Amino acid sequence: MKWSRKIVEEAADEYIKNHYAYYTGQANQLIPEDKLGRVLETIKQVSRKLLYKSAEAENIELTGYAVITGLLDHFSRLLALPLENFSYFIKDEKIPDGKKLELERRLFDRLGERYVKSYIHETEKLDHESSEFSIKEWWLRTHLIIDHINGMTDDFALATYQMLTGINIVKY
Repeated sequence: MKWSRKIVEEAADEYIKNHYAYYTGQANQLIPEDKLGRVLETIKQVSRKLLYKSAEAENIELTGYAVITGLLDHFSRLLALPLENFSYFIKDEKIPDGKKLELERRLFDRLGERYVKSYIHETEKLDHESSEFSIKEWWLRTHLIIDHINGMTDDFALATYQMLTGINIVKY
């Protein structure tokens, strides 16, 4: 069996055994520092020294970082909205006069339909009377945005970032 497959299986087993600890953020790492953990760390060190030191690799990495953080910065406007305002987008309602939400509406319209449907589905499961509702809703909204960005191809993410920063006009 290849070492990479063995590491993936070990990580999966570790997660399953300690699901609650990972879910609550109390677990440390998926690959323990035993034999396979040391193998993985050695491969990472060699890769950093030999593969990822070239200008081409570093340029791609820096560009990717700028694109991801830029997209998160732009879409974070949706996280800053009170639920009342965000709900206008979810329900596809007309925004009342006086509310300045044009940019946020346009950002919302960029979100993938399947991610929005998932958000709606998950928020419907929540107890809207619970004292934790607003925290859980905001977490689901965060998940919506992260899933959307994560689902982008590299080219689409770059084009979207360039459009949002005014570098380039995207024609869909």
